[in-house]
Amino acid sequence: MGLLWPSVALANFYDVELAYHVDDSLQQSAAQVQALPESAWRSNGSRNLSLGYTQAAVWFRIRVTSLAAFPQEGLLEIGYPVLGSLRIYQTEHLRDHTLAPLELGAERPFSQRLIRHRNFVLPLNLSSGESTEWLVRVETKTSMQFPITMHDRAVFEDEEQSRLIAHGVYVGVVLAMLAYNAYLLIALRDIVYLWYIGWMLTFAGFVLTIGGMSYQWLWPNAPSWNLTALPMLLSLATLCGVLFMSSLVQLQAHSRWGWRMSRVLVALQLTLALGALVLPYKLAILMAIGGAVICMLGVMFLAARLAVQQVATARMFLMTFSVVVLAGCLLAASKLGWLPASRWIDHAPQISSALEMLLFSIVLAARMEAERKLREQTQRDMLAQHVQWKAELETKVAERTDELKQLNHSLAKLSRTDALTGLFNRRYLEECIDTELARSQQEGLQVALYMVDIDHFKRLNDTHGHAAGDVCLRAVAQRLLACTRPGQDVLVRWGGEEFCLVALWADTRQAADMGEQLRAAVCDAYIEHGALQMKASVSIGLAVGSPRTRLEMLDLQQRADESLYAAKALGRNRCVCATLPSGLGSLLPA
Repeated sequence: MGLLWPSVALANFYDVELAYHVDDSLQQSAAQVQALPESAWRSNGSRNLSLGYTQAAVWFRIRVTSLAAFPQEGLLEIGYPVLGSLRIYQTEHLRDHTLAPLELGAERPFSQRLIRHRNFVLPLNLSSGESTEWLVRVETKTSMQFPITMHDRAVFEDEEQSRLIAHGVYVGVVLAMLAYNAYLLIALRDIVYLWYIGWMLTFAGFVLTIGGMSYQWLWPNAPSWNLTALPMLLSLATLCGVLFMSSLVQLQAHSRWGWRMSRVLVALQLTLALGALVLPYKLAILMAIGGAVICMLGVMFLAARLAVQQVATARMFLMTFSVVVLAGCLLAASKLGWLPASRWIDHAPQISSALEMLLFSIVLAARMEAERKLREQTQRDMLAQHVQWKAELETKVAERTDELKQLNHSLAKLSRTDALTGLFNRRYLEECIDTELARSQQEGLQVALYMVDIDHFKRLNDTHGHAAGDVCLRAVAQRLLACTRPGQDVLVRWGGEEFCLVALWADTRQAADMGEQLRAAVCDAYIEHGALQMKASVSIGLAVGSPRTRLEMLDLQQRADESLYAAKALGRNRCVCATLPSGLGSLLPA
């Protein structure tokens, strides 16, 4: 609690009165101010005055009376470290002109301070019941705040240790969060961590600067930069905050117009940050505060809209960011003089930003965990989809393979089938020769090869046309096929009006009988083609043997051809067998 206010027991040591007088002319001297009537001084009974931004010089009169029963070594603390120029007079020294005024302020080097402290601290030694009076002329570009506190020196030093520990904890939190998020930035390569690191650095820099720590520790000999840094760091912190929100909630993916609005806010803050380098402090800080308020409202509005759309990260951002927004609004109202200054408000950014960093780290961790679960779920879905696609692909491949097999089978069948008659063609017979030879040897049967030719087929085509010839070919093919044994005999269209039949028989007589059946089946009935009735006959050449090789099968086919020529020479419409005994070489119709 020493960080926020002095020990209550100190109220018994001193009686402090604080009044102020506004010098709009900026010309009044200390002697003139001292001679002012009491009516010229204002007081609200508070030790913590906040007058907002003013161009005037303000004189503060501090009267301190010791209430202790023994001499007390005290310290007067003016707890607003960014006051520009302070000229401090003790009234007893004004009367005898023995001491020049003490000049302090944020616009002067840090080394001029009597006590090296971030605030303005003055030593004060009073005996019991003794009083003293100070006149402090303040002229500043910052908000005119004048909080004063009286301390016992020993107590002050003890409390200062507590304050330093608190500041150290804050800096430690910032450094820890920076290290952690820098590691995540390097490991995950996610730009959201870059903007978060930028926000932490700039906001912590702003908090430390407005609290006087930066001037004390970082740039004690650069008073002009000390004031420039305040609006610039505030604008940069706001800029990084907008970019952080935009990346955290994936604004571009959820809201195109919201993303464009965030770009406008970023451009505004970048302009204000650059303007802080050249603009007067009062204008720069007012613009920075105004810009920060506009951006905070804009960011809250965008996050609220996305939260309504059930974007989880937007809801978490909205709840967490409300802490720093409230602290920022309180600080801005205090600097503008709308709220009385207090240590709670002065330390609100420091407290809220430390809490904010911890909360946002939790939000980022939750986001990372959610993304991890989403990646795992996506991987599971992709794996399941892959398995499903693989199964579907395998099914389709199997279906296509079956279709291809059927198509190949159909193509093979078409390639071995005569389109006109529906019988197998000569190619199929070539494929079957080896099988028939093997079956002949296994079963001990003879091979009978029939060459069948339709008699006077050219004359039929010339007389009745090719359509009639096609009908005749189909009819003859079906009559020949009807005489064969399914699964045993191979009947093919040899070419033109010729057919070839391969059958296995136990002896030559059975082969000759089948030849006569073939001949009779063709010529026993008319073939009808429309109104036309055609009579057809065939000549058959038969050869019977026991071939073992394709060459011997070719010889058997040649002998069947010779028998066919013999049947035609003998008058057609007959079957001639090359291997029949004498007297049976010509089989004539009954």
